[in-house]
Amino acid sequence: MKNLLSKMITSVMMTLIMGAAMAQNLDGPAREIPEQFADILTKEQLTTLEQNRANHQELRDAFKATLSEEQLAILENSELNRREQREALRASFSDEQRTLLESNRETVRAQREAFRAGLTDEQRTAMRDQRTDRRSNWGPERDGSRGRGRRN
Repeated sequence: MKNLLSKMITSVMMTLIMGAAMAQNLDGPAREIPEQFADILTKEQLTTLEQNRANHQELRDAFKATLSEEQLAILENSELNRREQREALRASFSDEQRTLLESNRETVRAQREAFRAGLTDEQRTAMRDQRTDRRSNWGPERDGSRGRGRRN
């Protein structure tokens, strides 16, 4: 039971850490690992990254299953902008959901740190350069702030 709870918490926290606000559609398209990473990461690292993403998706789905009808209605309310939806949703979380979110945040942070610890200095530098290049191509509508996904 603790293991399941821990996994659920991890999933939700990954959602928050990756910048996907709860007000967004949680069933959005899965991100693919950029092709450039294939040149940077080993096969084992790529496999670990894919496994982490799959695990996080399962946990996000499990958390979404804990949402009440009222909470789902908040997510679907097109009259609210993303910030208002997020604030309303967070205000409606039960203590159990808050605990789940916090546990997920900690677990995701630990997974990310473990993955990064396995990277060489060259891999870290190459990934940082790619991230910078990607952000420079976003254009004026995407300035690197937490505003990801749909715009309201």
